[in-house]
Amino acid sequence: MNRISIFRIHNKLWICAATALLLFIPIHSCISIAESIAPISLSDLFNKFSDDVVIVHVISADEEHYEIPDSGGFMLDVCKVKTIQSFKGPHHKDDVFYISGCSTMAIGSDYLFFSRFSAPLNPMPGKTIGSYGRIERPEEWSDVGYGLMPIEYMCVFDGKEISQQCDYGVNLNKDQILLPANLKSFPQEPTAETNYHSWVRKSDMLEVLIELQEKALTK
Repeated sequence: MNRISIFRIHNKLWICAATALLLFIPIHSCISIAESIAPISLSDLFNKFSDDVVIVHVISADEEHYEIPDSGGFMLDVCKVKTIQSFKGPHHKDDVFYISGCSTMAIGSDYLFFSRFSAPLNPMPGKTIGSYGRIERPEEWSDVGYGLMPIEYMCVFDGKEISQQCDYGVNLNKDQILLPANLKSFPQEPTAETNYHSWVRKSDMLEVLIELQEKALTK
């Protein structure tokens, strides 16, 4: 949420806020979860920094009825999403829940979402009509915004045939998310043209997430 003045941020979040401005991370993510701005492994993001790991579909968004707590009136985007597939946490297929600070999420799009649970949200006084009402357990991106990964259909993958090169992929910055050695990303050397982001085949990412899920269940 770039509308927030940096001077209103708590002292311990100065570094996070400055990094957010440089890396175009929504500042709300820093305010909510200022755990780390260093690279993080996919396994640590899954196991240590996330309460919930799901693929979600964005149903709708509310930009008018909620405010960032203790911000002095700055508006908070809240998205209503449906669970497509769950790897960790309480949600099951087709469950609906709410994500706070979702200004970069697009209605109708799918995302791989690593989240932390946050405090309940109430609509602002006098603005209950048209809102989602009181949200008992909203969720926020894990680890300063690294935990939100768009799922897109791209033609960047390997394969001799065009049909093999085009597939659904998970968009991420592999300098921020450290992938296991067996998980290939494309292009292997991202450039400014791709905003230094790469794509991992969705099917390959799901295999790794299922492995992490199974290991977590056996601990």
